[in-house]
Amino acid sequence: MEPSTTAERVTYGAAYYPEQRAQEEWAQDLGLMARAGMNAVRIAEFSWSRLEPRSGDYDFHWLEQFLDLAAEAGIGVVLSPPMRTAPAWLVSEEPEIMAVDSDGTRLAYGARYTFCVNHPRLRRAGCALATWLARQFGSHPAVAAWHLDNEYGADVDCHCEVCRETWTAWLTVQYASVGQLNEAWGTVFWGLEFSAFEQIPTPSRTLKERRNPGHWLAWRRFRSASTVGTVAEHAQAVRAGHPDAVITTNAQPPNHSRDFNNATDYYELYKDLDVAGTNYYPPYGDEWRRLEVALAACRSYKDDGFEIFELRNGPHAIPGRSGNSPQPGEVERLAVHALSHGANGLYFFRWNFFGRGFEQYQGSVLTAADRPGRIYDEVSRVGQRLGITASSLTDTRVISHVAVMYDPQARWLAEYEIGERGPASMYLDTVRALFSSIRNLRRNVDLVPPHGAWQRYQVLVLPMMMLMDEDLAQRLTRFVQDGGTIVCLPLTGVRDLEAGIHHGRIQTTMELLLGSTRDEYVTIPHGEVVLFRWAGRTYRGRHYADLPQLERATAAGDFEGAWFAGTPCVMENHVGGGRVMAIATFPDPDFYASFFERLFEDVALPPIRGVEAPPLVDVAERRSDRRRLVFLINGSSDVQTVHVSGDAEDVWNAAHVNGVLELVPFGVAVLDFGRA
Repeated sequence: MEPSTTAERVTYGAAYYPEQRAQEEWAQDLGLMARAGMNAVRIAEFSWSRLEPRSGDYDFHWLEQFLDLAAEAGIGVVLSPPMRTAPAWLVSEEPEIMAVDSDGTRLAYGARYTFCVNHPRLRRAGCALATWLARQFGSHPAVAAWHLDNEYGADVDCHCEVCRETWTAWLTVQYASVGQLNEAWGTVFWGLEFSAFEQIPTPSRTLKERRNPGHWLAWRRFRSASTVGTVAEHAQAVRAGHPDAVITTNAQPPNHSRDFNNATDYYELYKDLDVAGTNYYPPYGDEWRRLEVALAACRSYKDDGFEIFELRNGPHAIPGRSGNSPQPGEVERLAVHALSHGANGLYFFRWNFFGRGFEQYQGSVLTAADRPGRIYDEVSRVGQRLGITASSLTDTRVISHVAVMYDPQARWLAEYEIGERGPASMYLDTVRALFSSIRNLRRNVDLVPPHGAWQRYQVLVLPMMMLMDEDLAQRLTRFVQDGGTIVCLPLTGVRDLEAGIHHGRIQTTMELLLGSTRDEYVTIPHGEVVLFRWAGRTYRGRHYADLPQLERATAAGDFEGAWFAGTPCVMENHVGGGRVMAIATFPDPDFYASFFERLFEDVALPPIRGVEAPPLVDVAERRSDRRRLVFLINGSSDVQTVHVSGDAEDVWNAAHVNGVLELVPFGVAVLDFGRA
């Protein structure tokens, strides 16, 4: 039951909290799970106070009882050693483990993720508990995998004395001297040069002016490294007790421009883990695909299948909330949607209603009266279908020929208040618009990091890839020389790795690759647009416009209707066997639809084969050497007709398809075309 692409079955279950249930309810719950086709639960991430009620006094008896019952029911357990929900006794013994916020206030005990992850006492205590759990239960027949804590990276920035000392030590490793740091950050501006590393503050709100971009970027790297280091130590603690442990955790999805969703470089974090995981709470209704880029992000962390450890199900009890209440069929649609993006494990959050404490509003698989209702029935239908299709799913993966480069560090600069960022959501909005436009054209698309293995793609899209050094620019050049196509948006290559702006506002090798300059530009006021013409049509751009001068590139489209009319807006530069297409503004989505459709024709990259579907039907593909699965998902409350070329087996609905397929409202189909 190992959660990976080599699993014999899809892991399917829920987040469960035995410590919140009476022990006599455990067996009944496990029986209902098994009846619903579930084979896994995730437990214990919030149970430190029950597992260790006093310092060094471990009580695992209740956990062992639950694991024994789970084994009898055939339910595998993903066991989650906690770290950032420390018990009150630990805070009483060591009050300094509570984080200090950017105002200098030490947070009070009473909420999760309010602890200093750099504090040695917190790490020692959490890791000791993890090792004892792994020794005790590593070989238990119910334990399938280990899930570290919950939502690592969703932490407040801590400015305590421990973090200050750790920050200073981190800076001495990153910079050979304080003089080098001054040069990198440009502290000579305003005469704010440092003469010792110990003088460099954490960027708290006590600073009067906006933050120095170099200082801020270094701080964000430090905070990310703090979380990554804690996770690595936590994983090592589990392996110390169980060397063969399969270890994962759930990353915060990159869905919102909020601090806790953008504090950690998960590409670095998952290097120490075996399987990537995430949470997924998209809206129901017409915008059900709005957050799907989060699934591609999670798929990219290990370049493999992944698990969703918190998947929404029933409505949250929040009056007036839109996109909140699933109609019949929408929970099944959501599950298949996740599978189509490469998920190999689904865990609904949560199994049962809990009417006290935090998160009383959360939806659950059981009703608020702890009985099976319509959500349970739909979850059971998914479980039954997974039992039939698991063997087809688990030997396949998402294979894409197009990738959008996603750089967490570029987001750090784009979303935080440094005086030059523009709209806070601009980076993520751009990534989403590009991703959705390509998906709407029936192509799979990946997200890839700057340091990733993106050479295998035909088309690579660079949205606001601000941070650019010579190494990355050379790799991009080789990609194009070897026949690849790059699509480049504004602000790509404008900064060095310390957030300084390159001479000419473009990295030198990147300027050669683009074949045009970037030193002149205009900004577009909020709510206004700039017009440009391409392929016989006029389109709109927003926020910003480069005013390039062509060197080797040729113009494929020009600005119009402004004082800079006639300036190139869409450019093409051939280098070796490939080319770079550069766009000098941030277009509205209708341009992306036309542009990528023509580009894919030019590079002979056809849409997913075998089906012709209307726009309201989502189409995705997973494949292997043995089979090709095409996912059809009706995004509407109306019947949709899909035309199918040739014979296929609908493995989800156990039906043979030839010619025409009718998808009921919110209906799904998974067509197996064999090796075709």
